[in-house]
Amino acid sequence: TLKNWIQTREKCRLWAGPKVTFPLESETFFKEIDFQNQITFSFFDKNLIGFGQLLNTASPGTLHLARIIIAPRKRGGGAGHILCQKLIHEARKKAKTATLSVYRKNNRALNLYKSLGFKIIESKSSSEIFSMEKIL
Repeated sequence: TLKNWIQTREKCRLWAGPKVTFPLESETFFKEIDFQNQITFSFFDKNLIGFGQLLNTASPGTLHLARIIIAPRKRGGGAGHILCQKLIHEARKKAKTATLSVYRKNNRALNLYKSLGFKIIESKSSSEIFSMEKIL
């Protein structure tokens, strides 16, 4: 299903960063997202409408929200907000801080994360990526 949502190299990079190879291939995909060792969530109505992960970090008490994606037909309708709220709820059970990274030009995601209380903590003018944090 995710392969159908991610049709271009650029969309893959925005969603998963540089570690996931495009085009998505079943044999390598689960290894690249470290599916077995990370906390992975799927969001359903009758069908899969969202996916996200909570990644362990080197910082004790911190989890990193990653690879958050919503089905194209559900974007802009609040599903991303709900999925992120669920990820934050789960993170709160295990951590005191949540972090995430977002590309500067991904305005829709940036606005969503700000609305959920994430603050930009690192914004180098030369970087195309913002680091964001939320105290849980």
